[in-house]
Amino acid sequence: MILVAFGGICSVGGALYLIAQLTRQRRLARQFREGLRLQKEAERIQVAKMEALRQLVAGIAHEINNPI
Repeated sequence: MILVAFGGICSVGGALYLIAQLTRQRRLARQFREGLRLQKEAERIQVAKMEALRQLVAGIAHEINNPI
């Protein structure tokens, strides 16, 4: 009887441990995905800045080479 109760307690404890680990893994995966999303957004912003700079430099070069 005592062994059955002990086994039941161990089973519940093991299940709770697994649930805690699964919750932790899901949280880490969510944080990782959020980090990737932020990194991609930063890269898109950087590309837009470089494109704007390219257009500005091309406009200045055009004005220098073709004065009015």
